[in-house]
Amino acid sequence: ERMAAGVRVRSIYTAEREVVGRRVLGIATSAVENYAARFGELPYKQLSIAEAPLVAGLGGVEFSGLAAIASAFYVDFDSQTVRNLPELVREQRASVEDSLEWTVAHAVAQQWWGAAVGNDPERAPVLDEALSNWSALFYYKEAHGEERAALALEDQLRGVYKIYRTFGGEDMTADRAAHEYRNFFQYAAIVNSKGALMLDRKSTRLNSSHITNS
Repeated sequence: ERMAAGVRVRSIYTAEREVVGRRVLGIATSAVENYAARFGELPYKQLSIAEAPLVAGLGGVEFSGLAAIASAFYVDFDSQTVRNLPELVREQRASVEDSLEWTVAHAVAQQWWGAAVGNDPERAPVLDEALSNWSALFYYKEAHGEERAALALEDQLRGVYKIYRTFGGEDMTADRAAHEYRNFFQYAAIVNSKGALMLDRKSTRLNSSHITNS
């Protein structure tokens, strides 16, 4: 555990995943500091990020003061066990590690959007999901710079939406109730990704307008 912006951030994991668990702590701590500086102090004094055996396709689940991250992301690619696996598996390192970092950044942002600033996640999930993904871009800019944030936008947001559409997914508005989406893939592509892309586009236009007017 570590203190960040007045919040005790805890990373909880099984013993064999300590290396990744400590990395998660660093990501979560950095995200808390970043979001607190941008969005204001978090009203909760403790945030736990816990490894959990979530169902396939589900990267994380968030609650007030708690986020569960899929065990599938807790892969130590430097361990002897993974080094002995086929090269095809080891080649997924960048993808898995990036997905873990994005998922943790999103989960921490959910403590502001959806928890501290509440909304009905059944009737209007786009309010917290899209805002949290949009906020994750700020984390990436602060932690890794503009270029890496742009890559994250392409991979984690626009890439998800493109794959969904490539495989015949129907385009639709992102402001529907959660039960109106057929499956998790459609929900992720429309609510999480398309919604966040809209916010990014709006903020980019506002910033450009500010620069022009200045």
